[in-house]
Amino acid sequence: MKDIFAKYMEVKDPSQKAHAVLSASGSERWMHCPGSAKLSANIPPQDNVWSIAGTHAHTLMQFILEYYDEHVQLLAYKSSFKFREFIGFSEEQYAAVMVAVNYVQSEMARMQKQTGIKPLLYIEQKLELAGVGFGTADIIIYQPFGLLHVIDFKNGKHKVEPKNNTQGLYYLHAAADRFHWDFSEVWVTIIQPNAPHKDGPIRTWKTNEDTLEFAGMKLRAGARRTREPNPPLVVDAKWCWFCPAREKKCPAHQNVKHEKIMEKFQR
Repeated sequence: MKDIFAKYMEVKDPSQKAHAVLSASGSERWMHCPGSAKLSANIPPQDNVWSIAGTHAHTLMQFILEYYDEHVQLLAYKSSFKFREFIGFSEEQYAAVMVAVNYVQSEMARMQKQTGIKPLLYIEQKLELAGVGFGTADIIIYQPFGLLHVIDFKNGKHKVEPKNNTQGLYYLHAAADRFHWDFSEVWVTIIQPNAPHKDGPIRTWKTNEDTLEFAGMKLRAGARRTREPNPPLVVDAKWCWFCPAREKKCPAHQNVKHEKIMEKFQR
């Protein structure tokens, strides 16, 4: 049998990964702190225990979605052992991923039942937003003239909301451009099995084309601010935590740290 697991086990040096300066995943940061884009432009992405766990969960999700009907049988084969070891397979990991997989399957079925037309499913889809940058969307479900639905799976415990989510809007707008805006509804869904939330692990924001067009204008305006000669640096824990330049390169962050140290001595 052909080794279907090989493509899911490609090991890439983090420094060689395609890295968009104005990525979708970093959009909240560079939209609020335009100066962070230039500071982090030449810093290659660095993996850590959390990012690796997230990557492996996404890899498992991709595999199961692409082999949904037979994934249980395939994972039982001896040929899957290297793959399972590679992604650190566990029952907890599988359960978390299946929250997303089951939702995608039920959403596909709901959309098809509603219209009689099978929707299109895109997994790990690279999208480019003209005038801004690019990113890779976890899941896109698209029904021509119907619903454009972006679904983002978060493996971590940092709570993320779907409403006005810049990453989701980035993907939605880029996908809308690709599909020539042939839809009537736009949704963003965040799935977070490992982050307890009062609204549950699956949260959806239903918006419209006007909101999406406005978001595109804001994203492009934000991108232009990052390209100014001296874009401002704005310190806030909400986006600084994920900034590659936070500790080594950011003078604004260093100033805040210095001020906090001085406050301790002045007490």
